[in-house]
Order: sequence, then C-alpha cells, then structure tokens
Amino acid sequence: MFTAELNELKDQVKLKDEEISRMRQEIANLETLMQIEALKTELANLKAAAAKRR
Repeated sequence: MFTAELNELKDQVKLKDEEISRMRQEIANLETLMQIEALKTELANLKAAAAKRR
C-alpha cells in the first residue's frame, strides 16, 4: 500500500517536472519570437531613417 502511494507520488512529480520543462521551452520560444519581432521593428526603423536621408 505504502509503496503504491509512493510510486503514485513519484509519477505525479515526474508529470509536473515534464510540464515545467514544456512550459520553460514554450517561454524560450516566445522570448525568441519577441526578439525576432524587435529586430524586425528595428530594421523597419532603420530603413525608414535611411529613406529620409536620401
């Protein structure tokens, strides 16, 4: 009985750890997307500034 409960708890912890890992990866992906969008904006601003100088 005790062993079964212990194993169940271990399984729950493993699932939570896997969920945390997935969330961390999702956060990393979102941070990358934000960086890409910031670079796109910066590039657009640089292009606009360059166009004004012509």
